[in-house]
Amino acid sequence: MVNLETGIYRITPIKNKFTAWIAWYSKLGCNSLGICDKHGWMTQYSIYFNNKELNPIGNTTRYSTKELALENATSYILKIDKKQNILLYIKDYPVYDNSGGVSLKIEKIN
Repeated sequence: MVNLETGIYRITPIKNKFTAWIAWYSKLGCNSLGICDKHGWMTQYSIYFNNKELNPIGNTTRYSTKELALENATSYILKIDKKQNILLYIKDYPVYDNSGGVSLKIEKIN
């Protein structure tokens, strides 16, 4: 959970403690370009604020490596109308087969 002031923010996946996450034990159905049509590494996440959930956020394409997933990650612009807590999380069930995570940079742009 992060407390943000009123403003416009850019949220971007970055390489830090985590690079990307995978919701399965292994990747599956990946082509020679590293794009997977079944199981693969992702940088998508969810946001909860103003009593609503935004899901999924970011690039939903699945990749053969976490580095490729991060290389293709997209930023999200979030407008906050009043100071409040926002919750950023990975939405997946079941979680026992998940690996990795997503590190996010939150920067106020206005």
